[in-house]
Amino acid sequence: MQFRSMGDLSRTILNSMSVMPRDIDLVVGIPRSGLMAASLIATHMNLPLADLQGFCDGRLLQSGNTRRWRGLQINASSVSKVLVVDDSVRTGKSIGQAKEAISLHYPDLEAIYCAIYATSASRHQVDLALEIVALPRIFEWNALHNPTIQRSCVSMEGVICEAVEDVHFGEEDKYLEFLRSAKPRHVPTQHVGAILSMLPERYREVTVLWLGQLGITYDRLVMFDPETDAKEHADVCAKLKGTFYKNSNLELFVEGHRKQATQIAAISGKPVLCVDNGMRLVAPAHASLSGD
Repeated sequence: MQFRSMGDLSRTILNSMSVMPRDIDLVVGIPRSGLMAASLIATHMNLPLADLQGFCDGRLLQSGNTRRWRGLQINASSVSKVLVVDDSVRTGKSIGQAKEAISLHYPDLEAIYCAIYATSASRHQVDLALEIVALPRIFEWNALHNPTIQRSCVSMEGVICEAVEDVHFGEEDKYLEFLRSAKPRHVPTQHVGAILSMLPERYREVTVLWLGQLGITYDRLVMFDPETDAKEHADVCAKLKGTFYKNSNLELFVEGHRKQATQIAAISGKPVLCVDNGMRLVAPAHASLSGD
């Protein structure tokens, strides 16, 4: 599993400035993720920016006063060469649609097509591929909205909802109140392979209701009931999660606690995406049972 973070995206773009064409008038982003990458390129090059549909409609995005210069004072009809950007290319469908749209609205325009990330098989779909990243891959900016989530385990507490704090399982009223009012953190918009919760089975109904209110769908909701003291709780949770993941046919685990993420990767021998204080992928080869 290959992973690229927002920081990786920024570094790849910055390190590729030498291969960017210097005679372009405008940077055009393919929504949505391509617009994010295009904005970084346009900012580094101090060039005007447009989204694909806006450009086809003759509109450019406004620039701030602090970076205003004569090169930004153009309109769509006056450009002769543009850089069209997407964050990645795999099948070439989005790039192909962009080519058709720009050819239709600006048949005499010179357009250079760029993808920040491509595979060795898809790099020919664009003029510029800044980095070759093999499949399977996942990006921080769409991690929980990627079809990979359909083949993933996702922790309930710490990922989908806030972590359980200062509430003990035995305090029935307080615990139910937490479940009913828990704040969502990362809400997957793809169907989830399995959601794993450390909540006791007796809280399944209220958990199902909470997930349903957010529109989260899944194949399995696994609820453990680790009977441990507070000191051992995290390690026992990691062992339960890691063992389930190891014995499943799922390909990725999304975890909200850094130490548990490392332990789960070591136990399962599979990659774990940790969303604690930013996202990072924990590879089994770099994990240890101690969580160090």
